[in-house]
Amino acid sequence: MPRFQWLEAYELTFFQSLVDSIHDGLRPESLLKPEAWRRAMKALQDTHDITITKSQLANKYDNTKKKFRVWRALREEPGFGYDLATGCVTAPDQVWDAYLEKHPEARQFRGRRLEHEALFNELFLVVASGRYAQDLQNYHSTNHMRETTEVIEDGNFDTLLEDHSIESGTSRLSPVDGLATRVLSEVPSVGRRRVAPELPLPPRKKKESDAELLADGLRRIAEAVAPSPSWQERAFDLLWKDFAEEGLDSQLAAAEALRDETTAISFCKMPPEVRKRWIDRLRHI
Repeated sequence: MPRFQWLEAYELTFFQSLVDSIHDGLRPESLLKPEAWRRAMKALQDTHDITITKSQLANKYDNTKKKFRVWRALREEPGFGYDLATGCVTAPDQVWDAYLEKHPEARQFRGRRLEHEALFNELFLVVASGRYAQDLQNYHSTNHMRETTEVIEDGNFDTLLEDHSIESGTSRLSPVDGLATRVLSEVPSVGRRRVAPELPLPPRKKKESDAELLADGLRRIAEAVAPSPSWQERAFDLLWKDFAEEGLDSQLAAAEALRDETTAISFCKMPPEVRKRWIDRLRHI
């Protein structure tokens, strides 16, 4: 039997079908239900007039999952940047060469981006962390938050997102009470430094000034290491900001759905047009 050739259009149809099935509740935990695979086969048949087996779909799914993990590891690696215009990972040649010596499987992404990244974020339940999360935030925020985010993320937060927790759909993040009533504000910037007065302080007040500076420094450290907002909080923030004009029934239905962390993660990572479609679908449920 000849090997099936995956065209990009086939891939998009396949992965979009799986994501739609997830939105329809066909992955209650970590495994897709058989109906999700049947839907994918039917979508490929109806859209491209091709016949494919469940085994071929499963192989494509597994191989793509491995590919996505290589990409995620590359995005997290210190020394690499990310070009928002091209979607490519960037680094000096010497950084690339050193990394590829240890991780030759990442060579496929040198000068090339990962297609369908937004779909894969939803499909494989990868919670963005570290510099990867900052790059994703840059699509919707300005660069004045960069230093604050880097300070917060310098902590060992990656261990919160080990593969086991990701695959099982669980999280070690603390639950958030009263999400629907909270309006979140941006994390205050701690990157700006106060300029000390050039004139010397009077000797009698020097100790008091040192104490004030110490207290200010401790306050800044406390702000920097404070837990970042949970995915549910971020999702609610987007809901109230972008869909304030929606009907009350749609807002309440969305708020109830976003209490689930997996749904909240998907909602935050969706492109704006996909997020709007998700809200539209709630009107008909």
